[in-house]
Amino acid sequence: MRKSEEKINIFSLLAPFDLAVWACIAAAIPVVGIMIFLLRRIQAVRCQSNAGGHPPPSVSTSLQSAIWIVYGAFVQQGSDSILGSVALRIVMGSWWLFTLIVCSSYTANLAAYLTVSRMDNAVRSFQDLSKQVDLVYGTVRDSAVYDYFQAKGTNPLEQDSTFAELWKTINKNNAFENSVSSPSEGIKKVKRESYAFLWDMAVVEYAALTDDDCTLTVAGNGMSTRGYGMALQHGSPYRDLFSQKILELQEKGDLDILKQKWWPRKGRCDLQSHADAQPEGRALRLHSFAGVFCILAAGLLLALLVAALETWWNSNHCRREQPKEVTTDISSGQGPVPSLLTQNRAMVATTGPPAPPRPRSRPRPPGPPVLPRDATATLYFMDPAGADASPDLVELQYTQL
Repeated sequence: MRKSEEKINIFSLLAPFDLAVWACIAAAIPVVGIMIFLLRRIQAVRCQSNAGGHPPPSVSTSLQSAIWIVYGAFVQQGSDSILGSVALRIVMGSWWLFTLIVCSSYTANLAAYLTVSRMDNAVRSFQDLSKQVDLVYGTVRDSAVYDYFQAKGTNPLEQDSTFAELWKTINKNNAFENSVSSPSEGIKKVKRESYAFLWDMAVVEYAALTDDDCTLTVAGNGMSTRGYGMALQHGSPYRDLFSQKILELQEKGDLDILKQKWWPRKGRCDLQSHADAQPEGRALRLHSFAGVFCILAAGLLLALLVAALETWWNSNHCRREQPKEVTTDISSGQGPVPSLLTQNRAMVATTGPPAPPRPRSRPRPPGPPVLPRDATATLYFMDPAGADASPDLVELQYTQL
């Protein structure tokens, strides 16, 4: 056979994964981004209701930022940190695990693609030759090899269908389409086009070793191993002597040494550069990569369940603990307001017209602060009954009449 030429593929970086796997990965990024976007919007609404109508300025609830966070985690570059609920952490934890498995599998498979020699016509046996359809093959018409394939391919007792398939191709159009008339014509046809010439192993090995361009290669170890002999006259007394000496040379390994001398396996032309090459690596398909997507889907479903539980718990908790509003008359001096104003003077915010300035020489009289008429004082204090990490702020309105 003729050696296959090396092909350059500029998109070989996509070879480790199948096209369906790449499509699922590309679809998973916006899906997880939308999930994070929805959970952060729910969290922002909850925080806004707890903070009195003012959302936290550090939380970004845009869809673009959510998808950017997911993409940054996928390429292992990181992005803005998510200070969110348990559901958000479950989503990001599942996505990080998914990213770890995908990146590890991609790196391992890409390394195999870059280190393994690849070829188009991976034919190393008669079984490989009979299963492929791109490479045409044949032999010399009306030769011993031709008769061998005919006998094996037309034998009804032959259990292996390999020779039947080979014989169909060899005998196509009465052997005038794929077979040749001489060994030299077969070797020329191999060098000229995509063709496999089936012939004696010693002849094709010698042709591959002595080829000027080193474009020929030998595949397989031969269809049947047969010894060589010398023709003598019928009834010759030297027949037994020659047979005994040939058997002795074969047992001592001298015949293999002579064959290596005249038919070296390696020389100026590599005899088995094609046969020793490994087949092309296979891309990871979706059915072998479905477990990773199942892990990601399970994490998203768990996050949805946790988010629903969080929403239900927060709604019930807020319904049980409503903010308390107390209104009293500051000028009357009744109730606990003066003492509260005295103890929490630093936490009082006033609205309305400012009070007239006092002379510096006069000391400030003891007692509660005097507010101007029609002024409103708002007092914030921490409710000791609150059990959350962030206690509720209770607002009290006081109006001086």
